[in-house]
Amino acid sequence: MKNRSELLAALADLHDLGYEGFETNFASLADSFAHPLPARAEIARRGLPLIGLHMGAALFSPARLEKEQEQIAQVARAVKNFGG
Repeated sequence: MKNRSELLAALADLHDLGYEGFETNFASLADSFAHPLPARAEIARRGLPLIGLHMGAALFSPARLEKEQEQIAQVARAVKNFGG
């Protein structure tokens, strides 16, 4: 979900259904990687912590390996910055 309002509404619904955390594709929060605190606060207000961000990676492709590793590191830092 790239639309922040839709994502936050879904988090509220998941919380109401009894979920204890959520995972989403990294693209859902990518626009907040550089400045994660506002998004982290919005997530916290929903009472449903981020467990992780998922992504695909072509680790089998030597030509793409370095770029993929950089993106994995960026996503991992973002998870930490969002409280995951």
